[in-house]
Amino acid sequence: KGQVFQYTGNSKMEDSSAIITSHVMTFYKETEIATFSGNVRLYSKTNGSTINAGYASYDGKTKYAYARNKPILRSTTNNVTIRSSYMERDFNTPMAKAISNVHLTHIKTDGYADELSYNMDTQVSVLKGNPRLYQGNDRIEGEILEYNSKISEANVMGRGKIYILQTNNYVEGTKTNNE
Repeated sequence: KGQVFQYTGNSKMEDSSAIITSHVMTFYKETEIATFSGNVRLYSKTNGSTINAGYASYDGKTKYAYARNKPILRSTTNNVTIRSSYMERDFNTPMAKAISNVHLTHIKTDGYADELSYNMDTQVSVLKGNPRLYQGNDRIEGEILEYNSKISEANVMGRGKIYILQTNNYVEGTKTNNE
C-alpha cells in the first residue's frame, strides 16, 4: 500500500487510451496517478493528437490529464495547433481544454482567448474570455466565438465586432481596379 515508483530517462507509460513519455515519471500505485516532467509528450491512441509540455499528470482510472509549462496540442486531422499556459485532456472523449494565454493556429487563422474548448472529432473550437480571430489584418471579436477548422468558418455568439481591412480595390467579375 502506498507504493511509489520513479523512473528517469526516457520513461514511458501506456494504457488503452494514451502513450505518455517524459524524462521523469513518478507513479503512485494506490491512486493510479502518474506525474511527468521534462519533455512530456501525451499521445492519443484514438485520434493521434499530441500534447507536448514541461509537466503533466495523468489519472489512470479516469483517463484525465493535466498539462502545464507551455503545453502545445497538435491535432493531426486538420493542422490545428493550440498553445496555452495550462491544458486539460479527457482521453475518454475527443475533448481538450486550454486555459490562460490561449493561441489557436490553423492555416491562415489565428485565435486568442482566455479559454478554449476543442472537440477533435467535430474540429470545433469554442473560445471564451476576450476571444478574437484573425485572418491577416481582418479580425472578429465577440462574447463567445466558435471556430470550425474543418470548413474554416467562425460564428459569433452574443455581441460581436468584425473588422475588415479597407482597400482601394474592388472586384468586378475577374478584374480589379488596379489592373
